[in-house]
Amino acid sequence: MATVLGVDDISGNARLLESLLAPDGHAVRTAGDGAEALRVIRAEHPDLVLMDVMMPHVDGFDACRAIKQNPSTRLIPVVLVTALNDTASRIRGIDAGADDFVSKPFNAHELRARVRSLLRIKRYTDDLDSAESVIVSLALTIEARDSATTATASVSRNTPPRWAGCSGSTRRTSPRSSAAAFFTMLGRWASPMPCC
Repeated sequence: MATVLGVDDISGNARLLESLLAPDGHAVRTAGDGAEALRVIRAEHPDLVLMDVMMPHVDGFDACRAIKQNPSTRLIPVVLVTALNDTASRIRGIDAGADDFVSKPFNAHELRARVRSLLRIKRYTDDLDSAESVIVSLALTIEARDSATTATASVSRNTPPRWAGCSGSTRRTSPRSSAAAFFTMLGRWASPMPCC
C-alpha cells in the first residue's frame, strides 16, 4: 500500500483526491498548504505527492522545489495539480522539479493512471536504491576482511577510481562508475591481477 499526500488549500479538493485514491488501496494524507506539506513530508516520507499550485504561504512551485532540493526527499514523485494551463507555468513547474502535471478539472481515470505509473517508477527507484546499499555494504565487508585489498570501497563518489586514469579520463565519478569500481575491487579480491 502506497502513501499519497494530497496538498490543496481547498479541503473539498483534498477530500476528492482521498475518495478517488483510497479505493485503490492507497493511504491518503492531506495538507492545506505547501508549508504544512513540507512538515508532513519530513515526518512521514510519502510515496507520492499530489500538490495544488495556487496556495497561500508556500505555493506548489516553492514546495516542489524544496522537496526536490532535499537529498532525503528528492526522489519522491511530485505531481502538480493545477488550473494553470499556460506554457510558462508548466515550465516553471518543470524547473521546480515536478515529475508530472494534471490539469484541473481532472479526469479521475487519468489521475489514477498517472498515480499508478509514478508509484511503479518509485518502487523501481527504491529497489535500485536498496540494491546500491547492499553493494556498498558488501564492499565494506570485503574491505574490512581483507587488509590487502588494493581498491577501497569507501572512496568518495567524487574521487575517480584507480583504473579511471587507464583511459585518460579525468571526469568525476558517476554512480555507474562507482559500481564499476566496486566490481573491479571485487574482481581483484577474488583473483588478484595487475591493472594497466
